[in-house]
Amino acid sequence: MPRHDPPTGLSPAGSTWLFGAFWLMTSLGCLLVNGPWAGFHGMLIAAAGLLIWLSPQQVPLPRLWWCLAALFLVFASTVFLPAHWFATPPWREYLESLGLDTGSRVVIQSRQAAETLALFAIMLVTGMWFATHRASPTQLRIWSLAFTLGVAAYAIISKTSQEIPASGPPAHFGFFPNRNHTGTYLAMGSLCGLGCVLQALRDKHFLRMALALAATATCLWAAAGWSVSRGGIVLILIGCLSWIPMLGPRYLGKNGIWALALLAITAVGGFLISDSGVKQRLTDTLGKTAAITESPDSPLLSENPKPLDQAALDFDFRIPVALDTLRLIREFPWTGIGAGQFFYIFPQYRNLTIVANDADAYHPESDWLWMASETGIPATLALATLVALALWKSLAGISRGKDRALRGACLAAAMLLPIHGLFDVPGHRITLAWSAVFLFT
Repeated sequence: MPRHDPPTGLSPAGSTWLFGAFWLMTSLGCLLVNGPWAGFHGMLIAAAGLLIWLSPQQVPLPRLWWCLAALFLVFASTVFLPAHWFATPPWREYLESLGLDTGSRVVIQSRQAAETLALFAIMLVTGMWFATHRASPTQLRIWSLAFTLGVAAYAIISKTSQEIPASGPPAHFGFFPNRNHTGTYLAMGSLCGLGCVLQALRDKHFLRMALALAATATCLWAAAGWSVSRGGIVLILIGCLSWIPMLGPRYLGKNGIWALALLAITAVGGFLISDSGVKQRLTDTLGKTAAITESPDSPLLSENPKPLDQAALDFDFRIPVALDTLRLIREFPWTGIGAGQFFYIFPQYRNLTIVANDADAYHPESDWLWMASETGIPATLALATLVALALWKSLAGISRGKDRALRGACLAAAMLLPIHGLFDVPGHRITLAWSAVFLFT
């Protein structure tokens, strides 16, 4: 929650219940995320609507932000324009030649696209509404610690409620269907917790520091020992490398530097001596990378190397699925194929992925590629610009006030979502998206 104090005249008590309600909504949502899709999203949308009705906007956002949000929705809606205004892809012509009516619009399944786009709009408007509220320094400390405690509770409940197999691969950890989304959530809790620890140390509030240490240690141990997501470990490293430069040695002081160094040594040492699934997966990835790089037909060493697309197949499935998705985007650069349509249209563009993996592809392993393929390049650029401006404005305010450690950690944790969105799809999880908004605000 890296923001400034609420303006004079706003009720701190009113903000407190709002932050508490939003925290409770997102925390429970992460625990119930594997429930029935319609009931789960209906519950969250109803709760968000009630909060918006009870607590209207407090501080106006920059007009440019609202313009970018409106542009995103307008550009994403161009998929409902007549299909004959644009070039018709060969696969659609072929279906029409077989007598299958594909409709008169660019999007084939208009109702489903409209419903999914409405969900995008609700997620975006709710996030921007919540960003109009400001946390006081006291609220900042309370709810950032509450967020870390919530993530730690998520990890403990996940661990105690899962079945541990006697042999074979490790059990799925976490309530998110995708293990990398649990890794994202744990990384966000770890970064926020580190900020809570350092801020409590500077405030000389040792009870809060003890709670933050316990919760942060739980999040870190869950990411390194219980989870099998490599992404969670990488995100923690990226977050720390983003957060520490925001502080600087003068702000940290000798005690702060020693505290961070001790935490880093403890975390790295614990990870190295542990025998965990994620450590084994990281070791296997490094070994695979070395083997591919040193092989006789490596693109780096061989005089007659494999083509880059074939080398990509050998390395990671994300690369061929991204290349195939780019082929799709090239045919629908302005409108996209329609929100919620990737699963149905992407099979027409599978080339590299059909060789690497014949399983169904529900998404292109990237939030940003997924958004570009379904809503078009202009809409995705508008959304990316909005996110970049919001993060930049928040970063510019980090150096003001005495809460730089905590506000910087919250911002770094929120930044993990769009960063991880380059290589996975956590941003399409409504609870993770709103958790990032909670930390940003």
